[in-house]
Amino acid sequence: MVAVQGVKEELELVSAEKDHLQDVSEELVRLIGEPDKPEVERGISDLDAAFKALNDACDARQKTLNDALQRATGFHEEFNVSVFMLMLSQNFTKIGLKKRVTKCVVCMLIMISCHLSVGALSSFVLTCRLT
Repeated sequence: MVAVQGVKEELELVSAEKDHLQDVSEELVRLIGEPDKPEVERGISDLDAAFKALNDACDARQKTLNDALQRATGFHEEFNVSVFMLMLSQNFTKIGLKKRVTKCVVCMLIMISCHLSVGALSSFVLTCRLT
């Protein structure tokens, strides 16, 4: 995310230069003859489109990384719960058999939930790498 933030900051710095270039281009359009205007205007339009595309791509990547961070944080929290449940299971020997089976079922359900979360996180990370 630091890299994306760095790119975003560079885009903001370049924005001032782009604005200056646009002002100069508009002045050029006023000074040149009618036959050359469409080409200069097309160049200005291409510059605006490219700059917008860069900003949009940067914003999309930032959103993707934020989503991945939220999912990873959720997974980490679920993992901590699983570790806690595992530590609890070590104390099962101190409890009666009926309670032990009930606790094992609860533990198993939590582990299945975590397994599904890991699968979802893995799929999400794979899609992030592909984009």
